[in-house]
Amino acid sequence: MERWGRLSVLHPRVAEASVSPDHPSHPAASSVPGRERFGLEWHGKRAAIHAARQPSTATLVPHPKASVGFEDTDHVFIEGDNLEVLRVLQKAYTASAKLIFIDPPYNTGHEFIYPDNYRDGLRDYLRYTGQLDDSGERTTTSTERGGRIHSRWLSMMYPRLFLARNLLQEDGAIFITIDDHEVHTLRLLLDEVFGPENFVTSLAWRRKVSPANDAAWFSNDHDHILVYARSKAVWRPNRLPRTAAQRALYRNPDADPRGPWSSATLTCNKSRAQRPNLYYAIQNPHTGESVWPETTAVWRYSPDRMQRLAKEDRIYWGADGTARPRVKKFLAEARGVVPRSVWDHSEVGSTQEATTELQALVPDSGFDTAKPVRLVQRVLQLATDPDADHLVLDFFAGSGTTGHAVMKQNAEDGGNRRFLTVQLPEPCATGRFDTIADVTRARLRAAAEQLSAGTNTGSIGFKAFRLAASHFAAWPAPAHPPLAPPLEQHAAHLAQDAIPDAILAEILLREGLPLHTPVRTCLLGGHPVHAVQEGRLLVCLASPITTAVLRAMMEASPQRVICLDQGFADNDQLLTNTVLEMHAHGVKDFRTV
Repeated sequence: MERWGRLSVLHPRVAEASVSPDHPSHPAASSVPGRERFGLEWHGKRAAIHAARQPSTATLVPHPKASVGFEDTDHVFIEGDNLEVLRVLQKAYTASAKLIFIDPPYNTGHEFIYPDNYRDGLRDYLRYTGQLDDSGERTTTSTERGGRIHSRWLSMMYPRLFLARNLLQEDGAIFITIDDHEVHTLRLLLDEVFGPENFVTSLAWRRKVSPANDAAWFSNDHDHILVYARSKAVWRPNRLPRTAAQRALYRNPDADPRGPWSSATLTCNKSRAQRPNLYYAIQNPHTGESVWPETTAVWRYSPDRMQRLAKEDRIYWGADGTARPRVKKFLAEARGVVPRSVWDHSEVGSTQEATTELQALVPDSGFDTAKPVRLVQRVLQLATDPDADHLVLDFFAGSGTTGHAVMKQNAEDGGNRRFLTVQLPEPCATGRFDTIADVTRARLRAAAEQLSAGTNTGSIGFKAFRLAASHFAAWPAPAHPPLAPPLEQHAAHLAQDAIPDAILAEILLREGLPLHTPVRTCLLGGHPVHAVQEGRLLVCLASPITTAVLRAMMEASPQRVICLDQGFADNDQLLTNTVLEMHAHGVKDFRTV
């Protein structure tokens, strides 16, 4: 049963015996002909499933100059295609995110749709961004109609959601904003990826302050926010803090030393016939009268529980002691407010507020679909804890609202949340920025500067990274590859233009270490050596490498050592001796890359 429970968490569709042969978790995915069944099908689904299963040939390159406080912050912003970035992050960030909040394209027929090439996503991304000679072209849906619009949107969303699910903690949740164009298909898609049993709710966000008086049918005033848990059995939203108006409802007319309280009815809407054990008399301590429930109701609590409430002076009989009894609910004992499924702009902000916020921080951004900071802060309050170092992932970063909200919420409640946001360098149609990624960085930079002026700033700034081709050559996989050229290429498999910081970042990602992992660089044997995990891992990029460096690393007593393969050149004897000596010095894992 324990294994079955674990299986239901990892693969909900398998556990409920409804997994399709073309689902990525099925061993025969993409190889078994389709069959009729209930579920979501669209043209291009097999290609989307195939995309979700492809390994990455990319890496992430650090850009300290584009960052704010690169060495001091744990927040991360990545410029690149989010599908490829999610692939790159799989090892280092599996089950790491407490919350995923995304605001994907709504598929209204005007937004940009990611130019996915499922055969070689990285090459497609590099071509799109102008990093390859072949010029890409922007793809829109403006000339498409009907099912093709939905199909392309679903094919774009499916692999991203599938990979994102791997990054979510078991007690984590995903919140996705969407409008009426795709809410129906997105719900079915999320059922397939997360399992219908993990659906939590569909929130209605009233985003408009004023109605659209020129609407032909109805003024469309709200958007949807779909909420799914990684495992609904273990995830629960936090209670919301009470507002000043809500706290004002608690008073203390009898000067109770436990402080302000509000009262609630002592009866429930069950009848005597339904709950005969709850139909009994209680004594009014002020008058001695026996008091019964109304004839159509019963007491809410059992006789034993009612006696405890009376003994603890939690039953209120009114100012003169003759009113119907009510139970006291003390403010000091209140757990908070249960979140409701309708969110008004007065509580969480409007689209107008979002536009004003962005304009104040980044004038003339050319971005017109931002979400208000208060909306994301509400999600953070529900799905993260301030003192738990929770990671918040947003792979449709847009104008950077999520990163801004994380920094602002940390400043307000002293939290330690971290954000990791991703944005494609999509061209800006208007404004003073070349790409949306430029807008994101500018927003995060301006927000960090604004928040740094406060008294409780928390963690601000961000480490900037960009998606790029791996610095290590991969073995090519054409249909019939000639043997000799790949062997020659593999002999010198490190890119010639690779810089040390970028190589180090890729090695750490391959080792499953997150992008905010602290690295200390020291001199050992006259060469820089990077100490990670408090020195348990040493990485040396020296080429050629010397015996002095190797011996100095051994004397540092690390558990693991990684060096460049080309550092040993053709000196097989040195490499063999190093392997033996590392083992003799207690190094558990010595490798070259």
